Amino acid sequence: MSRDTATKQLRPPSFAHQVLTLGPGESACRTKPIDQTLTIARIPEEMPALRQQLRNAVTPAVARAREATGNVYSIEVGDVQMPSGMLYAVAVVTRTND
Repeated sequence: MSRDTATKQLRPPSFAHQVLTLGPGESACRTKPIDQTLTIARIPEEMPALRQQLRNAVTPAVARAREATGNVYSIEVGDVQMPSGMLYAVAVVTRTND
């Protein structure tokens, strides 16, 4: 193995590729951690905009996959709090069953 080959790292597939290769019923997600310096009072004010940003970020990948394959996809956006206390905005793209 050459030195160049040994030092190359494989890049993970792009989100667009992940969506394009989903099987029926499979999902791919994007997450965005919520700024931990936000106060509890500010979170309800900030979350709708953060969810919309995340939806806007995944929509192009879904549109390209739909155009390339003719498959139907859904986008669901919400938020989740982990046991550690971290809060994330989450977008889940699911290929619906054909």
